[in-house]
Amino acid sequence: RSPLILTPNIVEFNRLVSTHLPDSSKYESESDKAQLCKLLRAKLNVHGIILKGPTDIITTEHCQLTCSTNGSSKRCGGLGDVLSGLAVVFVSWFLKYSEA
Repeated sequence: RSPLILTPNIVEFNRLVSTHLPDSSKYESESDKAQLCKLLRAKLNVHGIILKGPTDIITTEHCQLTCSTNGSSKRCGGLGDVLSGLAVVFVSWFLKYSEA
């Protein structure tokens, strides 16, 4: 499995799905989107996907979580970069301490 964690927004996610899961029909509900996250993670063989949107979906090999807590209505640019950096830190801590 690749140690990659993807953090797409909905537009990027749609591109990934149409490229890598061409047999998947367009999703209509949040549960369809969550299922597509699972399928895409498995197809790309990555560590996880954090889909950003009105309801964030976090998918790994072992679990799937959703978060629909409202955030700020005005978001500054670069928050995705911060999210990616934090995800890398937490995964590297986990890997370091799970080896012990």
